[in-house]
Amino acid sequence: MSEAGHKRSILLYCDRSAFERLLDLFADVSLIDCKGQENEIIGEILENGEGVRKEKTGNGEDGLCYAVFDGFSDESLGNAIDTIRHYTGREWVFATTTESNLSWRMNELLIELTEEHNYFRKARQKKVE
Repeated sequence: MSEAGHKRSILLYCDRSAFERLLDLFADVSLIDCKGQENEIIGEILENGEGVRKEKTGNGEDGLCYAVFDGFSDESLGNAIDTIRHYTGREWVFATTTESNLSWRMNELLIELTEEHNYFRKARQKKVE
C-alpha cells in the first residue's frame, strides 16, 4: 500500500455507468477508469492519476467489475467496499496494491484476480454442497 499521506486511489475496471455513479460517492478519492489501459503498468497508471478510456464500451456491460485500492487504511477500505457494493448492484472483485503488483500490467492483474475469484467461488459452492 502507498505511504502515509499519499492520496487514496481506486483503479476501476467496469462499465462507464458504474464508474460515473462512484464518482459522486468518492469525492475525496482519485477514481481511475482503467478500461483501455489493459497494457499499462499499475504503478504508472497510479502516477498519471487519471484514466483515459481508449476504447468505447457500452453502459450495460455484463461480467465482473474490479476495484483495486491504493492508500487505504483497513477501516476506510472496508467502508469503501461496502459503499461500492451497496450503490452499484454489481458483482465486484476487490484487491489492494502491493509492492509486487505495482509492476504488473493491468491485464495481468485482472487475469490473476479473476482466477482467484473463480477458485474461491468454486470452493464456496463445494462447501455448500
